This record gives sequence, C-alpha cells and structure tokens, in this order.
Amino acid sequence: MTSYVSFEDSQDQKTPPLKDLMQAVIDKDASFRFRARGFSMYPFIEDRDVITLEPLHRPLGRGDVVAFRQPHADKLAVHRIVSTKEGSFLVKGDNIPKPDGLILRKDIFAVASAVQRKGKRIGGGLGSARGLLAFLSLHDLLWACNPHFPLIPFAFVLRSIQGLKSYRTAIRHLHLSIQIREANEADLEEAQDRLGFIGSLGPLVTGFVAIMHSRIVGYVDLVRHPQENAHNVGYWIFGLYIWLPCRGLGLGEALCRQAISCARAEGAKELSLLVYPQNRAALNLYRNLGFEPTINPGLEGQLEGELKTTGKRRTVMSLRLDS
Repeated sequence: MTSYVSFEDSQDQKTPPLKDLMQAVIDKDASFRFRARGFSMYPFIEDRDVITLEPLHRPLGRGDVVAFRQPHADKLAVHRIVSTKEGSFLVKGDNIPKPDGLILRKDIFAVASAVQRKGKRIGGGLGSARGLLAFLSLHDLLWACNPHFPLIPFAFVLRSIQGLKSYRTAIRHLHLSIQIREANEADLEEAQDRLGFIGSLGPLVTGFVAIMHSRIVGYVDLVRHPQENAHNVGYWIFGLYIWLPCRGLGLGEALCRQAISCARAEGAKELSLLVYPQNRAALNLYRNLGFEPTINPGLEGQLEGELKTTGKRRTVMSLRLDS
C-alpha cells in the first residue's frame, strides 16, 4: 500500500468534497494525504499540518486519531477516540471542550498514521502515549499539554470577570460597532483560524459571523437536517464560538438571534440545540432566547451513551417558531 493522493481544499466548484474524495481513495485501499485546517487538534496537530490517513486494517482503540463523519452536520473531522462503548467510539478534538458524540464504526473512514509540519514528520499525538492523551482529553486535563499553559490562569480570571452582571452591563454601554452577517468561505477560514474549529458551508449548513474592528470574533451554524436523518430532523443550532477576549459583549445572543431569524424566514416551526447543563452561561443564554428543555426520542440512546461513557449528558432545548 504505497500510493498516496494529496489534496488541499479548493475553491473550484468542480472539485469533489474532501470527504467524498477521501472515501473513494480509501475504498481503493490507498493512503490519503491532506492538509488540515483549523485548531481542533492543537497542539498535536496544527492548522496546515499534513495528515496521512490509512484504511482500517486493524481494530481501533482509545487514542487513535480517526477521520469520521460528524453526525450533526455530515462534516468531515479528524479527532481522537477517547473512549469505546459497545461498538461505538466517543470522539473528541484535543482542543475542544466537548466530544463530537458516539460515532459508529461505519461512520469512521480511516485512521491517521503520520503528521508532517513544514515538510518534517512530527509525532502528532499518534505514538505510544496516545492512550494517555485520550484519558487526559476525556477528563478535561489535556490543557496541561498546551504550550500556552502559563496563560490559563489569566483566561480563568478573564472568564470570571466576563461572567459578572456588572461587567456585562458596563461593556454593553460602550455601544461597540458589531456586525452580524452570513458567512462566506473566506469568513469560515478566518473563523476557524481564530476560534479553533472545523466547519463547512453548504445547502444544509449556513454559518453566521460576528465582526468587530474588521475581525471575526464569533461564529454559529444553522443546520437543516433532512428527513433521512431520522434522529434529529429539522433545524438545529450548532457550534456557537466566541473569541475569549470578546465574551460578555452579547455576541452569542446576536448570532443566535440571526440564526433564529433565518430559520423562521424559511418556515421552520421549531429550532433545537444541544447544551451541557454545566455550561451555565450557554444555558442562561438559550433560556433568555426562549429555548426550553425537551425530549428528543431519537437522540435518547446517543445521549445516554455519552452519559455512561463520559459522566456528562447534553440536554436538548427547543424554541417554537410558529407561535
């Protein structure tokens, strides 16, 4: 198995989507090499590192870095397996606070075998310590490996200040110039670089960005799940990201209101999202926007599986748009 296909994201509309091209190559039992975008696997895999993926010729285990189809938006992602459960895999980005969820074996395309940076091969978190990295990631301890660790106390203090009602009231009186608009591909690339996530735009996914002083400082996705996605059909909010220095400015509320307005204009009757109850700031934001906890029978199995595996369970919240 010596053949490789190298691929870098292209703006050419004739170029097949990355996940389709990769699947075609892997199906031919060939290795696939592509340039990573975003910081969801930082610090082990950085933006523009080159990842080599191999077909699945061995059992997958905790710590393996795999290419898979994200269940909520049919996006391609390359993240780490942090736990296994009855034939499913809990997958999480090293630089992302919450898992992608339980991923079925059929939705995993390939496993990463090598990472190159500036033409030189690096570890990429793929070596013998990958099991330990998975353990640390699962228990939210991977921050200790971050080269920016000395800045973490400052970030903690900043978050505490941003959570104060007096701070939020005072900062909003500054009448900062903030623009909210639909994202294009260039916006998405800048948002990924600054906010550290992997995303995509398309007929079923509309992104919105918050711009301040010509910089993108916030992002959210409005995802439309078709009928064949039986577990969570309809309109969903996913991936609300706010740049840390700009939290507390009302950007999350403004972005969500834009997504709500878009869904309502398209005739959606309901808009849903998933949130961890421990995330008090997000929970309060969604409640203030009118979202209420609800039960989604199609997602109960997945959410209960996450609870058993991680000790955390996300809550489904929905907002009626036709009332």
